[in-house]
Order: sequence, then C-alpha cells, then structure tokens
Amino acid sequence: MLLRKLTLLSFLLILTVGCAGEHYRVLQLDESIKSKDWESAFLNYSLLIEYTDEPLEEQATQKVKQYPSIIAAGTAYFDKANLRSEVQSKRVTALDLEDHAKAICRISSPSDCQRANENVKEAKTWFKQQIYVTKPAYQALSKAQQDALQTSYEVVVLTEEQIGVVTERQTQDMSSAGSVAGSTLGSSVASAIYIDNAVSNTSYNMWTDLGVGVLGGLLGASGNKAPVRQFSITYAVKTLDGNLRKVTVTQGSPIGEPVGSCFNLLTKVGVDSRFCQMTPALIQNTYLK
Repeated sequence: MLLRKLTLLSFLLILTVGCAGEHYRVLQLDESIKSKDWESAFLNYSLLIEYTDEPLEEQATQKVKQYPSIIAAGTAYFDKANLRSEVQSKRVTALDLEDHAKAICRISSPSDCQRANENVKEAKTWFKQQIYVTKPAYQALSKAQQDALQTSYEVVVLTEEQIGVVTERQTQDMSSAGSVAGSTLGSSVASAIYIDNAVSNTSYNMWTDLGVGVLGGLLGASGNKAPVRQFSITYAVKTLDGNLRKVTVTQGSPIGEPVGSCFNLLTKVGVDSRFCQMTPALIQNTYLK
C-alpha cells in the first residue's frame, strides 16, 4: 500500500514538470496514425523526437517503423516541389527542415537520408532575407524598385508609428530568488502518506518516516525553482510621426538600448540609426545595388 501511494506521488510530481507535454505529443502522433494522415504523422514524429527524452524517443521510432506509409510520406515530404511549397507558404523555418531531415534519417534508408539532406540544403537557400524599411522611404521608390526589392527580400514596411528615437529609459529589477517548494511538498506529502499508512497498521518507525521524507524530497526536487534574473525595461520612444510612445521589454539583463538610439517598436529592439533617417537613396544603395 505504501509503495503504491509513493508511486502515485512520484507520478503526480513528474506530471507537474513537463511529462504531460511529452505524452500530449504522443497522443498527436497516435491521432495522426488513427486518421491515416501519414504526412502529419511523420511531422508529429519529427516534433516528438526533437523535444522528448531518449526512452520515449526510441519507443516512438520503433512504432513509426511499423507503418511503411509514414516512412513513404516522410520521404515524399523532401521532394523539391513540396519543400518549395513549404518555404513559399512560410509554414516552416530552415531549422524545421533540418529537424525533419533528422527524423527521416532515423526511420528510412541511408539513400533517403542523403536525398533529404541534399534537398534541405538547397531549400535553405530559398528563404528570403527579411529586411525592414520605413513606409515614407519605401513609398518614394518607383514601382519597379519596389518590385525588385520584393523579389529579392522579405520586406517589412514600418509605419512612422513603429520606429523612432529613445528619449527615456527606466529599468525595474523583477528578479526572484530560487525556491525549494517542490522538495518541501514532496517530503511533506510522502511523510504524511507514510504516517497514515503506519498508523493504520500500528507500525510507525521514526527512522523509516525520515527515510520516506527524504525520498519524497528527492522526488519533489524536480519541482524546485531556480533563481530567475529578470528585468523590465520601459522605453519612451519619439516615433517618426512626432508622437511619444511607451514600450516595455522583459529580459535577463539590465542593460538596455541607450537614450538617443533608434528603436523598432514592432520587434522591440534597437536598430541601426540609419533606420530613423531612412531615405529612398539609402534603400537603393543598401539593397538594390
């Protein structure tokens, strides 16, 4: 009885620190297999092995190998036409494609693995570099220049309300100390379970109670929280339309963008000072040479 209760305690503690997420991914894989959506099954498998531990990863791999349709769908995923469609639709990143290639290499033949890696290498060249330009400068370009820019780059046009100069900065320390609440809870619950069990059987032993408490503390240790270093930085930014706007950024360092620097409110990061003085000529000289 005591062993069953401690096992239950262990299970509950493990669930609180992330194993539930792994099992959710397993369920997604199972649902894809059940509905015979073989490409989704392959992509769910790729996600599962990327973000789970080794035992579950191996179980998933063995399971997927039992379904030739998943392997076939995974192999077909790396056809160049399909990869181009994925890139153009912006459904994936270059890193996603690399992860999917690793997945097919685990379940298919060496030749399929080599083909996937070669096609992914080529597909990574299809991703356009993302650039930011200000709306007034972009609109001042000719239609031909705008088209040339769109052909070569993924262009993000910033309005005058989305970029400006930092006029003030305030930093607040939001750091928190670590916590051993998980160990304390685990120890207390384990001890309580033991005492309840021992009293019921008139077999209480102080040293056993101590040992059980230590075991519970070890099980609960996964729920402890490490110290967190975190700072909230609020910027006052005078945007290009002449208005003053505030934006708050949370980060692990107290060092922020200096007053007088150019700031992108869309990405919440400092940018080259040229962005706050962008002209059509600057765009042409930088991107359309």
